[in-house]
Amino acid sequence: MLAEHSTTERDRTYPDAVTFWTFFGQVLSEDGSCARAMARAQVWCSASSLPVPSASSARFVAARKALPVEMLQAVNRSLCDQLDHELPVAGHWRGLRDFAGSNVETGEMRGHDQLESYLGEGDVHVGDRIYSSYEVVARDKMRGVEFIGRNHQTRKLDFRRGRKLDPDERVQSWVKPRQQPALSRLSKGGWDALPGEIEMRIVRTKGLDRDGVRQTRYVVTTLLDPVRYPADEVASIYIHRWETELRFRDIKTTMGMELLRTKTPELVHKEALMHMMVYNAIRLLMLKAGNAFWVSHRRISFKGVVQVLGESHVTFAGVMGKPRLEPSAKAALLERIAERVVRERPGRNEPRKKKRRPKNYGWLQKPRHSYFEHFRSDIPPRKILDECA
Repeated sequence: MLAEHSTTERDRTYPDAVTFWTFFGQVLSEDGSCARAMARAQVWCSASSLPVPSASSARFVAARKALPVEMLQAVNRSLCDQLDHELPVAGHWRGLRDFAGSNVETGEMRGHDQLESYLGEGDVHVGDRIYSSYEVVARDKMRGVEFIGRNHQTRKLDFRRGRKLDPDERVQSWVKPRQQPALSRLSKGGWDALPGEIEMRIVRTKGLDRDGVRQTRYVVTTLLDPVRYPADEVASIYIHRWETELRFRDIKTTMGMELLRTKTPELVHKEALMHMMVYNAIRLLMLKAGNAFWVSHRRISFKGVVQVLGESHVTFAGVMGKPRLEPSAKAALLERIAERVVRERPGRNEPRKKKRRPKNYGWLQKPRHSYFEHFRSDIPPRKILDECA
């Protein structure tokens, strides 16, 4: 795939393949500096009998800037397809498939519009309260997509109305608003094509909020059959929505995407794509390891897998160029990944607090040379050990 989308000649110091893997390793490394990426590229090229690049990072930065976006997008699409293929049918809830997505370039609802084409019959859209509008739910129903979400805060809910299923379940009809909302993203024709009303099942459930206070939640869903889709499972599926926030933590904190290193919009786009690609590659390994050793991939530690990958280069360096030994090394890698299981910790609290105190220094808010330094002098002190060296 890299060769298919490559635009460079093979005899260059930084062909697209070398640039891609150097960029890939830079994102995966805790030390995401160009100097560390260059050192890794030098070792890899030397072991692979390729031209060894210089230690200067200028040429790598230029090659990274010229890396085709189409290549990154194609590799990422391939990883997503493999993830869908590897996910066993047993991982589907009641025969349905969960879907979650985010877009870094647009607002949340506009991002949903762009990703809506990926939703199809047999999917269930699990969304927060912002998604439980009449328009979004109706559009999902027209595509054969089911919806589970929390009742929107602006929608008045009278739990005494509707058809009673049990003390904590009701079926109510949502009527299409008479006027198209000002924030609607549909054309006039698209709005008119929406159904006049939708039957929604309301599930009342109780639980602790992020402050530890017990509260009542109302979960709304288009899954009306209480026997096929029990209320406790519907509520549990909505609670699983919080896993999306944990995945964001894996990307931003564990992988370091909360601080992007590139400066231009073009390179920021490529860096974000590379982070998504590395994340999907790690998730694919976790899914394969879980399938191979009968472990839930949801319980495998993302941080633990990153640590295993960081130390596995020693093993794979020893089997380089030895095709007969590579399968056993890959199987051992999957086994090490499957061992990184995090036990279930119900009710665990994750306070949004910093673990270590920052140093009591101010921010660097102007050019470095403009700050006064007490040791600056026209006659610098003599350092005889440096002269000896």
